[in-house]
Amino acid sequence: MTSIKQQILDQFEVVRRHRDEAQNDLSQAQETITLLEAELAAVKYYGDLAYAKVTEEQGISKKQIEHTPEVKVSNAATWIDDVWFCTSDHTDILRPAEEAWAKNLHNPQSAILLVTEALKTKPAKKDRLRCKLLMVAIQVSAGLPEPACAGVNECINECGTDPRFKDIAGIAYYIRGRIFLALEYYRLAHWDFSRAVFTKGYHEQVKKWQGYCETCILEGKGVGEGGQEEVLQNEAVQEDVQWSSDGANP
Repeated sequence: MTSIKQQILDQFEVVRRHRDEAQNDLSQAQETITLLEAELAAVKYYGDLAYAKVTEEQGISKKQIEHTPEVKVSNAATWIDDVWFCTSDHTDILRPAEEAWAKNLHNPQSAILLVTEALKTKPAKKDRLRCKLLMVAIQVSAGLPEPACAGVNECINECGTDPRFKDIAGIAYYIRGRIFLALEYYRLAHWDFSRAVFTKGYHEQVKKWQGYCETCILEGKGVGEGGQEEVLQNEAVQEDVQWSSDGANP
């Protein structure tokens, strides 16, 4: 018969073995979490870095945005030129410029002047960002990619990860997606649209454009299909993973 002492030792050994197994599982879980955090960081900054690569490598500032295929949506009356969505929560600071632009799409100087004057009043950050994005939308509609690219990226950077500006960031990603779409970077456009899909008032429009991008990708259309665009995307992901690793190991 096994002695009580031996039974206690056996139980202790079982507990020790379970402890070691738990520590090993915890270590593996921590490694998995670290990898997932790196991948999430890559996803988060994917569009921004790819955008920077495209502007540098392809010279977006020298290109003119061409007219993109029309995609009809049921709430078209609330949209201006399929680029800007007018919502009821827009303050009086935006309304005059929106109305001026809607009345004269091909000559938006009055709208631009009204936005400029509104910015001179030093509005609150949310209104200031909305004014800047309205200016960007006008520039996109007018085929002016250089100021539009710069302006939309500034807004995205200012919004950051602050939840108070989540919808404004979504608007910015939608507009940048339209720029990529016009330049026939369908994967990059689809990615930015995916970051705007839950923005208030944008869901239906975003899904339509995503569907168009998916069709173009499947048909092999676009200047970057299977080539430069894919390279830019892969480079962006690799840089993000490296950035995350460096941040975790200062």
